[in-house]
Amino acid sequence: MELPLIRCYVSRKAGAYWLDQSRSLAYTFVVKKSPKITFVGHEASRTGAPILLLKLLENISKEDFDINVKLLKGGPLEQEYAKYRERFFGKPDLFYLHSHSYGFLPKAKAMGVPVICHVLEDKISFQQLPPQIFEIFINYPVHYVVVSNHIKKLLCREFGIPEEKVTVVRTGIDLNEWEEASDIADLGIAEDAIVIGGSGQIHPRKGVDLWLQTAYQLKKLMQNQKLHFVWVGGEVEGESIYNLLLQEDVERMPLKDQVSFVGEVDNPKKYYSLFDAFLLTSRQEPSGTVILENALLNKPVIAFEAAGGATELAEQGWVRLVPGLDTLAMAKETKLVLESDSLRHEITKKGREIVINEYDARKTSKEILQIIRSHTLVTV
Repeated sequence: MELPLIRCYVSRKAGAYWLDQSRSLAYTFVVKKSPKITFVGHEASRTGAPILLLKLLENISKEDFDINVKLLKGGPLEQEYAKYRERFFGKPDLFYLHSHSYGFLPKAKAMGVPVICHVLEDKISFQQLPPQIFEIFINYPVHYVVVSNHIKKLLCREFGIPEEKVTVVRTGIDLNEWEEASDIADLGIAEDAIVIGGSGQIHPRKGVDLWLQTAYQLKKLMQNQKLHFVWVGGEVEGESIYNLLLQEDVERMPLKDQVSFVGEVDNPKKYYSLFDAFLLTSRQEPSGTVILENALLNKPVIAFEAAGGATELAEQGWVRLVPGLDTLAMAKETKLVLESDSLRHEITKKGREIVINEYDARKTSKEILQIIRSHTLVTV
């Protein structure tokens, strides 16, 4: 008996339809192919970019993607990244390079796999890229996700990348994590002392030396007030000399017994909760995740204009901006905020509301998902 000819008509949307020769019978089945996305991170340190990538993965893992993670360097968060590794093998449909991982670009290009770059860096970071990698960075990726208009201007106006290839997606933080009840660190600080915070890796770019100079100026301006200064963040590999100089500066200023460097910590929230004000003294800080975290905890934030990304937050009216890198001006602005209950209430209330409404990681992850989907359309 001769079997009837069977034809298969494949739908890109819903599935495929099998019909016999007379087309009197029809059967449907679901055809489904999940895009394979490999996310590339530069390291697993307990710092801004690796934490942001983890939060993005938490949201994307719930979506219809096959995902994998490649880390160019290890770190204390490796265990948390492990659950996203080796979920598939072979060539992906897309590489998503997340901040400082551009050394992987030549390999991605050699494989012929499209790339999206998630850019958190400022100009000085790109000046350190080898010329051949920078050339690939500005020409090969199909799209760029940037965390601020400040970075978009850098990529489009200075690097010549077409505007249509660059999308601004604000830095998102895990609101639930920062809203949860938490213990407050005990550093033996006097109960009547005002606590001034700073955070970030101990690196010149973070301006820890400028933070100490501001502390010295503020001490002179508020001589009758007990003050204590707390920096949250550990030493960067290769920057031990900078760290040693900072410790000597504490002795010379003198600020001994008034400054606490607590190092890298698992739960920065319990230290941020101590703060009466947070100072962002970075020389360059395109995204400023720590600003968002402190604002969510109702801490007033004062930042240097030179940091870059903080300017956009200041335009929203809840970050106090200080011109250039003027530490005396920073100290005066801090004193003003600390001594004005009405000003402090105004900026902290507004800051918290804006972070909740605009910087929720669930919201920003959806924006990124939309961009990824637009570059991973699967036809079968």
